[in-house]
Amino acid sequence: MDLWLPSNGMQTNEFNLGAEGARYVTESLDLGRSLSHELLHLFDIEKGQTFCLLAAPVTKEAAVQFDTGGKLVSQPPIPLSSADGIKTGLKISRIPDSDPELARLIHKFLQLDPGHVCLFEDSLRRSFDPFEDLIGCHVKGNSDEVYHLLFSTSNETEILEIIRKAKAPLHIGLLASVSPEQVDLLKSSDEFNDFQLKDIARSTRTIVVGAYDLEGYVVWNRVS
Repeated sequence: MDLWLPSNGMQTNEFNLGAEGARYVTESLDLGRSLSHELLHLFDIEKGQTFCLLAAPVTKEAAVQFDTGGKLVSQPPIPLSSADGIKTGLKISRIPDSDPELARLIHKFLQLDPGHVCLFEDSLRRSFDPFEDLIGCHVKGNSDEVYHLLFSTSNETEILEIIRKAKAPLHIGLLASVSPEQVDLLKSSDEFNDFQLKDIARSTRTIVVGAYDLEGYVVWNRVS
């Protein structure tokens, strides 16, 4: 599968992270929710291939420092104004990240087939949170778990919004290929059951795990 080949300036640092990458993905999934645990049950992570997704080239030595940021160049601080447009004298700096690169890659995958879906766990939200916090989310029945689903109809802007909505110190997502009937069922309700979750997990091709202090991702590809 060539989803993660770099193009249009996208940088995937295409060296296999090997056992260290597999260990990081495994440890992250172990901390995740039902979806993560199901992935651990289904797949031998060490038999897949792991890559570093960052918006800049890095050495392999830097790429295996998964808990350390500072790999991307910070942008100059931006002057901060008050609500009425008056300059406050303060400046803010946005932490650099690789979210747009991930959004483009997810969009490329989703466009390949109507049965392609992307699913992110939300490690911070719960199903009993205020309604306005759950708009557009999916919840897993008989649990407090919240997920974010993307389909072939999702555009890059929507994908980027979901990536950032689900973003947290523990940030886990997957790309899967399911049947058109499954897609219709997932679209028809904002709640899905354990069977549907396991079905998506079985169909997983790629796992994405946040890394590098929110600057980038480790990507695991299933090897058939």
